Amino acid sequence: MSAEGSERCCGFGGSFSVKLPAVSVAMADEKLDNLAATGCEQVTSCDLSCLLHLQGRARRRGLELRFDHVATLLDPGP
Repeated sequence: MSAEGSERCCGFGGSFSVKLPAVSVAMADEKLDNLAATGCEQVTSCDLSCLLHLQGRARRRGLELRFDHVATLLDPGP
């Protein structure tokens, strides 16, 4: 399932989140709001920095979402 705005940046890229932290947080929160609106329980991406940024914001907001890199779904290991 794809959430509204799924193609938009999460707000973490490069030094962006350091130079404009309030904007970075707002972008992540908008993405998380869109994900929550779909009723999803898991977020999967191939971009680890996006996953870490969104997971950190989700935890701070008390959202119960799982975050996984696509590689862990392809090979969950032992």
